[in-house]
Amino acid sequence: QLDKTKVVAVALATSSFVKAADLVGFHHRARDLIQTEGLGVDVVLSDASGQQIVNTAVPIGDPLPRHGNPGQVLQMFKTGQPIVSDVFTGGATGRPRVSVEVPVFADGKVAYALGVNIDPQELGEVLRQQNLPTTWISSISDRTGTIAARSSQAEKFVGQKVNPDILRRLPSELEAAFESVTKEGFPALIVFSRSPVTGWAVAIAIPLDALQAELKRNLALLGIGAALLFAASGWFARIWTTIDGEHV
Repeated sequence: QLDKTKVVAVALATSSFVKAADLVGFHHRARDLIQTEGLGVDVVLSDASGQQIVNTAVPIGDPLPRHGNPGQVLQMFKTGQPIVSDVFTGGATGRPRVSVEVPVFADGKVAYALGVNIDPQELGEVLRQQNLPTTWISSISDRTGTIAARSSQAEKFVGQKVNPDILRRLPSELEAAFESVTKEGFPALIVFSRSPVTGWAVAIAIPLDALQAELKRNLALLGIGAALLFAASGWFARIWTTIDGEHV
């Protein structure tokens, strides 16, 4: 999802509207592109100070605030490298946002930072599409351990930190599995995996009750299978004994 958004951001960063400083044309082009691609909720063009120049969430010509994540803009101008942000509050919308930020070059230097902003709800949709069991809870968190999307009670927990046991492991582990307690307060087996590229992580909490019930069911099936196997073995033994006796 983030890679697809980056492709859209790069396409906008190299558009003729930016090179011609046609901000009105860029506003329309950016708005149309993210709607067509179905990626992102708005596009922001900012200068080195973090001042927004264009924001597709605001009508062209209206006053614009500073970027909601000015430290990211500063880093962009220093490195000239694309960035996937952590969760921050949008400067114009005041809502949680995640941004895929790319540089806009002019004469070999970074002239603007172009960000395609994502509503965390979009990432939540990615979780829902996995069709996990309804009792399982999945989440996506950024590099700082801030929850960006959650399959359960997202409106309550997005923007908060992840489970403390996950938070403690994030800086040093790419993946882990351990027992802990969810934010809802029930014991669970928690498994997580962190991307070495973005530093973002996906975690899944599986209720221990569900695991134990599944284990009991599997043991029962194993027992039934073993009983049938023994019964079949006994039946074949009797048949073989009968055949062997007749043969004698």
